[in-house]
Amino acid sequence: MEKKKTPRTRPLFFQEFGQEARDLLRKGYLRQNRKLIKVSTCSTDGLTIESSLFENRSGSASAIRAVYDEKDKSIAAHFRSTRLKDVDHMFDDSEISVRVAKARESPPPSARPEISLYYPEYQDSGTFVTNLKLWCLPHRNAAVTFFADMPKICRKYSMSASIGTPGIAFGMQGMLGLPFISGGHFTVWDAGIQVTKSACDASITLRLCCTKKGQIGYNKGHWLEASYVHYMDEAKKISAGVKMTLNLRTGRGRSTIGGSWVGEDDRTAVKARFDNRGILKALLRHDIHDNARLSISSEYDVGEASGPRFGLALVLKPKN
Repeated sequence: MEKKKTPRTRPLFFQEFGQEARDLLRKGYLRQNRKLIKVSTCSTDGLTIESSLFENRSGSASAIRAVYDEKDKSIAAHFRSTRLKDVDHMFDDSEISVRVAKARESPPPSARPEISLYYPEYQDSGTFVTNLKLWCLPHRNAAVTFFADMPKICRKYSMSASIGTPGIAFGMQGMLGLPFISGGHFTVWDAGIQVTKSACDASITLRLCCTKKGQIGYNKGHWLEASYVHYMDEAKKISAGVKMTLNLRTGRGRSTIGGSWVGEDDRTAVKARFDNRGILKALLRHDIHDNARLSISSEYDVGEASGPRFGLALVLKPKN
């Protein structure tokens, strides 16, 4: 359902392990218990404006997002207004964020910085939150990332590295968390392998959460995640995938299967997925005009008596 990608000449960043499965099984679908309407417009000079409105059991929210891409720079601004429901009250909240990043990746050795500012911080209306990312390619067979998320409630710092080739890569990631409320710290360690072939994409990741009782993240446990996507043709217009996640402490897991089909003219695409909780999701995308795209998503819980939920998105593109 996406445009053809140029062949990579480097190993994947660790954060990109399993990305094909996540895109296939999550991207574009209606989120659970949500009614959504979204309209997006694009201009020839690189400006994209997106407005959305959704409602779920917790309340409603509206958002406006603007993204400007020019050469090697990308600037994004996002404003969201939320109204949350309580037993006898309604709570209004708003948030604004700005992200500045280098849009394009350069051949190694190179670095791609990204900085984001959020205001206000959760439960602190007078504080900015800064988020820093640095994507580095020190060598054609190595990829390194640095990440710092610095909200007052819990600061997180992480570093990851992967080595290999475009076809196979091994990676590790370490994260340090500093909760403001409980004090102390917790660490999260990840390790994984990614295999990318012309006909398939597979990854396995292990996560170990080292925390003390009473601290944030204690009950997250140790996780094992595996995903696999198979392409039925060379053009990757027909694909099927599966993703499985297992909590090694509790023995509980989650599994999702899905597939996608793209028409020969690339104007129509269909996706569907089903998970072990009994939730069925479907997505239909059709280019109704050369500069207009319509997406309809639906969700049905086989365990509930209520009917399916629907979401609608319209994208207006500039004329070529």
